[in-house]
Amino acid sequence: MNLDFDQFKNLDFDNVGDWPGAVKGFFTVVMFAIVVGLVYYFDTTDQIQRLERAQNDELDLRTEFETKQRKAVNLDSYREQMTEMCESFRHMLRQLPTSTEIPGLIDDISQSEAYSGLEFKETKYLKERKSEFYTEKPVSIEVTGNYHQLGMFVSRVSSLPRIVTLHRYTISKPKRAGKKGSASTDSLVLKILAKTYRYDAASDDGVCTKLPGGAKK
Repeated sequence: MNLDFDQFKNLDFDNVGDWPGAVKGFFTVVMFAIVVGLVYYFDTTDQIQRLERAQNDELDLRTEFETKQRKAVNLDSYREQMTEMCESFRHMLRQLPTSTEIPGLIDDISQSEAYSGLEFKETKYLKERKSEFYTEKPVSIEVTGNYHQLGMFVSRVSSLPRIVTLHRYTISKPKRAGKKGSASTDSLVLKILAKTYRYDAASDDGVCTKLPGGAKK
C-alpha cells in the first residue's frame, strides 16, 4: 500500500466513503490497533492476572495435597502415636495428687522443714487456679535457718515423690539479727512460693479429645 501523506489533506470526515483507499486502509489499521489495545488493557490484562493467581493457587493446592497424601499414607502410624501420647498424658495426670491428698502433701513439705533443722514461720494457702486438666494450689512458705539448712530444705522439697514446684523465692536477714535474744547472726529468712497440683478426675475423659489431633482410643 502506497501511502501519500498529501492524501490526508482536506479529508471530508462527513464523507468517509470518498477517501482514498490508502487513507481508509491506514485509519482501519489504526482503529484496529486502538481496539486491540483497549481490549488488552481492560480485559486481557485482568485475565492474565487471574491466570497467574490461579497458577499460584494450583501450586499451593498441590503442596497441600502432597502434604495430606503423606499424612494419609502414615495415618495409622499417626493414630497409634497419638494414642500412646494420650495414654502417657493420662498416666502423668494420674500421678498428681487428688483433692483428698493435698493436705498430706503439705505435711510432707512441713516435714522437710523439720528434717532440715529450719524454724517454721508461716504457711499461707493462696487461692487455687484451675487449669484445663488440673488445679494449681499455691502455698506461701516462710522459714528461717542458716544457708546450708535452706539448701537442704529446697533439695528435700524438690525430691518429694509428688510434684511440687518452687517459685518467687527471696532470702534476707531476719529482723534484729545479731542482737541479744534474737536469731543467730548466720540465720536467714527464706520466703518461697510452693505450688502443688491436684488432679481433676472429671477431666480424664476429655484428655484425648483436647490434645492436638483429637486422638481417641
